[in-house]
Amino acid sequence: MHFNRMSVRALRRSALALGIAVAGISGGASAFSVDTGNPDLEVKWDNTIRLNAGWRVEDIDDALGDNFTYDESDYRFEQGDMIAQRADLYSELDIVWRGDFGARVSAAGWYDHAYRDDEVEQNPLLADLPSSYRNKEYTGLTKDFYHGPYGEVLDAFVFANHTVGSVPLSLKAGQFTTYWGMALFYAGGIAQSQHPLDGRKGVANPVSEVKELFLPLSHINLQAQLTPTIAAEVQYYLDWANTRAAEGGTYLAAADLALQGPQQLGGAGAANLQRRAPLQPDDQHGNWGVNFKFNPDFLRGQTVGIYYREFDEKIPWVFLALPPAEFGYRAVYAENTKMAGGSFDGSIGEWAVGGELGYH
Repeated sequence: MHFNRMSVRALRRSALALGIAVAGISGGASAFSVDTGNPDLEVKWDNTIRLNAGWRVEDIDDALGDNFTYDESDYRFEQGDMIAQRADLYSELDIVWRGDFGARVSAAGWYDHAYRDDEVEQNPLLADLPSSYRNKEYTGLTKDFYHGPYGEVLDAFVFANHTVGSVPLSLKAGQFTTYWGMALFYAGGIAQSQHPLDGRKGVANPVSEVKELFLPLSHINLQAQLTPTIAAEVQYYLDWANTRAAEGGTYLAAADLALQGPQQLGGAGAANLQRRAPLQPDDQHGNWGVNFKFNPDFLRGQTVGIYYREFDEKIPWVFLALPPAEFGYRAVYAENTKMAGGSFDGSIGEWAVGGELGYH
């Protein structure tokens, strides 16, 4: 989607709200190791609880509130209202046998009392127009992810380390996250669409850790230390999921039509476009990649990596759906992107330096 000036103002409003939320109540974490009575078996259970509170400190912006494509998000709360009364739980269970075999399960749960009212708020001057939600009530997806209580399993995988001949191997299988390259949040980098991101949680819970925002996918990952200076890694994905964004009609959404919760654009007559089913990859498995890391003696501790990946995009374009399909708008996810790239990780003098270059 192309962001016009109105979108930029909406995002500026969002940034203010995030700043207030960060200043809210931060939670705590508790962790304990289970005494298994066996020195070879380690069990650890970590739980993090967060309480976020946020308030709207500016009045409704007429430039947003008087536009039917933005008014629902801007009218969701008025000046002085609490925009967040949110409790989050993040739980992690790790089981390790002799340091070489194990499993991990993590889950997240949440509840936000600020979204207890499921009715969509519109500018009273635009109340005769259809809202982005039919019957002016949040859909089940928006209710689940904003009001709750709701939750989901994130990590669920097993791993094993073993040496075959003189080659150490590390195998992971299940639902987990693999991230390559040096640029953590750079959309055009080596790790572009390697995993979907949870934009809903990112804006609603601004103190979330990175491991909670990169959504895991089911895949197999094998690493091999081929020589003391050359390592290889290969991955193969068994499923696919899209990146999440703040849903239309919620306070931090960029536009009322975004993206999976709302059912229509709203507006009068032909301007009320219906959201159609997204065009997702036909085969939601088969994404794969391989990389090699080199650390030869002449580089004196520096590491150079080369990468190749084939994948389906997790971030959509938004297009009009034209006949013979039903007229409306839909999210479209490009298939079979190819990426080749390289990275550098090391030090130059007293400076730690990392960089990457990718071609898509």
